[in-house]
Amino acid sequence: LIRSVYMVAMIQTWGLATDANAMVSTVIGQGKRRLVGLAVRRVLTVSLSLSAVIALLLALLPRTVLELYTSGAKRLDPQTLELAVPGLMVVAAILMTLAAAGVLLQATTGTGATRFAFMLEVGLIGAYLGWVFLAVYVFKGGLTEVWMAEGVYFLLMAVGCGLYLRSGRWRTLQV
Repeated sequence: LIRSVYMVAMIQTWGLATDANAMVSTVIGQGKRRLVGLAVRRVLTVSLSLSAVIALLLALLPRTVLELYTSGAKRLDPQTLELAVPGLMVVAAILMTLAAAGVLLQATTGTGATRFAFMLEVGLIGAYLGWVFLAVYVFKGGLTEVWMAEGVYFLLMAVGCGLYLRSGRWRTLQV
C-alpha cells in the first residue's frame, strides 16, 4: 500500500528529471554550457515545489490519503490503517530528497557523465542494501526503518551528483 502511494507521488519527479536530462543535453549541444546551471536550477525548483505540496498533503492527511487510496471493496481495517501511517510519514519526507536526486542524476547524465552516474548508482545500491541489512538483521527494525533506506539512497545521490555538477568536471567531457 505504501509503495503504491509512493509510486503515484513520484510521477512528477521522474517526468521533471527526464526534462532536466533533455534540457542539459540540449543546452550543451547548442554550445551554451554556461546555461547548464540555470537549466538545472529551474527544473530543480519546480520539482522541489511540486514534491513539497505532495509531501505536505501526505504528512497532514495521511489517513485520508490511505482511505482514498483503498476505498470501495479494498477498505482498510483501522489497525492496518494505523500501521501504515508511520511508513507514509517516511515517504513524505523522502519525496524532497527524491525530487533533488532525480533531477540532479538526470542532469548529470545529460552532461554525458554516464560512467560517473553509473558508478555512483552502483555504490549507492550497495549502501541501500547495507542499510536494509543493518535495519532488519542487526537493529531488528521494522518497515519504517527499512523505508528510510530510500531517503539515505536519494540523499547520497543528490549530494554526489550535486557535487559533480558543481565541480565542473563535466565541462571537459567529449561526447
